[in-house]
Amino acid sequence: MKKLLFTLALCLTAGGAMAQQEEQGQQTQPEQGVLTAGQPFEGELEIETYENYSEYLQRMGNSLYFNGVHKLKIILKGSKVHVIDETTGCHVIANDGNPAGSSECNKPATPAKRGRGAGLLLGNKSKVNSGNDSGMSYIHFCDLTKTGLDFGTNINAMRVFLNQKDLNISNSNAPITSYTFAPTSTKKTILDKECVLYQGDINRKMGGMDQNYEVKAWVSDIVAPAGFKWALYCLETPGIPLKYSYKYDGGHVSVMNVGELSMYYEADVTKITPREVSDSEFEVPADYKISKGAKNAFALMNYYKGIKKQLVKAGIKGAPNETKSSGVHYQTNDEWDF
Repeated sequence: MKKLLFTLALCLTAGGAMAQQEEQGQQTQPEQGVLTAGQPFEGELEIETYENYSEYLQRMGNSLYFNGVHKLKIILKGSKVHVIDETTGCHVIANDGNPAGSSECNKPATPAKRGRGAGLLLGNKSKVNSGNDSGMSYIHFCDLTKTGLDFGTNINAMRVFLNQKDLNISNSNAPITSYTFAPTSTKKTILDKECVLYQGDINRKMGGMDQNYEVKAWVSDIVAPAGFKWALYCLETPGIPLKYSYKYDGGHVSVMNVGELSMYYEADVTKITPREVSDSEFEVPADYKISKGAKNAFALMNYYKGIKKQLVKAGIKGAPNETKSSGVHYQTNDEWDF
């Protein structure tokens, strides 16, 4: 059971892109609609994903997973990121903290009313980060339920791709057992940008289980702002990847007919829009109820179970799937070159 809960803590969140560790010094604002060479990107990305999950991950009572395409939008400004899954109505708003030299260093966070988003603007050491004094924050919320989950007290659960040997996740150590993700000599042009292929394995031991990822990314020279890493579990790249994928192998659990824990995730950036971004675009709606139970396995499962119920009701999840899966199947070979 403990092994399974670790896997749930890892799996149950949406993702999207990658980033740089920090901004260096005061950055100038990009001209509206123009990419500024050498400056961190500010604006939005449109992304199309293809996702494929093992049978068990799809049929879990609290699973949001289903095979097929998701349309995402990622809004970026400095240390902040807002990931919008337009297919499911789910969001992630995260803040990497306050990088040295950032104009946000002395800006206080907008306080939250107890138990609700209250228009919360993610900032430095806010109440939403209870138990996390680094200034980092991560909230998942959904328009269908008007609820959300604050990962501030268990934020390392969202940092599993970080090249850091030891992470404490849900009060247990989750050490890296292998990290080979690195640039290669292979290049290709995507959206008129020359990209370098990064690839390798990122493996951790979590709850006594091996959590293995094979990660690939075509990384552009568009400088990634500090907040971008939170769109894909804090994977570190110097620029914004315009195409990326990961395969996850969480092993096979023989108890309770669990079976295979595996997934495959591919993504293409389809549009890049540099623009000035307002801080208000990183606010959680004031009438959404935000829970702080990210360390509690049952609170975590109940939160996602509520979202799943609405996804099924809306016909977004639960539609007939012609492919009977007993593991991950790769159905897009003609469209993807990974």
